[in-house]
Amino acid sequence: MKNLSGSDKGRDSGDTGKSRESSGHHNLGGLVRFVVMCAMTLAVAIGATSVAAGAATPRATARAAARAAAQSAAQAAGTAARHARSVEPVGSYTGRNPQNGGAIDFYVSSDQKSLQEVSIPSVYLACTPGGGMTADHLGIASVPLKANGSFSTTTTQQGVFSAFPATFTYSFQGNYDGVNASGVPTVTGRFSETIKYTSSTANVCTSNIQSWTATRDVQPIQPSSAPPAGSYTGVNPQNGGAIEFYVPSNRKSLQDVSIPSVYLACTPGGGMTADHLDIASVPLAANGSFSATTTQQGVFEGVPATFTYTFQGNFHGVNPSGAARAGGMFRESVTFTNSKANDCTSNDQSWTASLS
Repeated sequence: MKNLSGSDKGRDSGDTGKSRESSGHHNLGGLVRFVVMCAMTLAVAIGATSVAAGAATPRATARAAARAAAQSAAQAAGTAARHARSVEPVGSYTGRNPQNGGAIDFYVSSDQKSLQEVSIPSVYLACTPGGGMTADHLGIASVPLKANGSFSTTTTQQGVFSAFPATFTYSFQGNYDGVNASGVPTVTGRFSETIKYTSSTANVCTSNIQSWTATRDVQPIQPSSAPPAGSYTGVNPQNGGAIEFYVPSNRKSLQDVSIPSVYLACTPGGGMTADHLDIASVPLAANGSFSATTTQQGVFEGVPATFTYTFQGNFHGVNPSGAARAGGMFRESVTFTNSKANDCTSNDQSWTASLS
């Protein structure tokens, strides 16, 4: 073993110290480099996070906007479905006359091509000259219904009013508005009635144009089959009396149509009288419609007379109670000559009936 001298020991000791010092410098440098690298990595990570966050914000905004748009579209679709305009569903509808709160009634036919038996039992009219007020009723047998749910018609009839021959003009128009907030089919429109007659002067009475709203009645699903056989009973709007008829088992006719009491207004003279309407048979079509006009020769107020009867209408499925129903119009006229020619008429009268 080699012995070291003092100087060698010193050198060895010094070298060892230098080696430790050098090692310490190396360790410190590595630590600094490690810290710097960590700081740089952290900075990169923070930057990446910031970029990602910045990129995520537009995407999040886009997703939120898409969700909002989808919700708006769904709400719009729901509203559109609720208010979608198509043809009115089959069945009966009831509204209110804004003049007096009275009823407005009509049916949508089974083929959805017409409104039938439009009836407004009480219509107020203002007259000129003189400024008087009077009342009448509006009845229209059929109104064409377009594919977009709109309808419009103007009809006339000749009759008697205030003891004089008169012309009655009725207008009825409107649109299907889809379903209301409660999901009920709704129809809106306008009507008017005008009566023109000449007494000692020309007279005009009019309701002016009146707006109305009607909704579909609560009722069972409407069948499209022929009406059931049996006895049907309705009410004469003139006096509350009976209207009766019978559908036989072959369902090809109405039989024994009877209205025991019909009020007639006469001209000239302005008298009122009463008679009855009877028709033995009325053909019944496959679509549920029926119409007949018959005449008979007889005696009225002691002189020969001609009696003319009209009875027409349609079957309309079933009413809210599930009973088969029908509606239509009737009219009776009696013409005779005593010292002068006379014409007595009921004018057109609306009616409804159901299976007894």
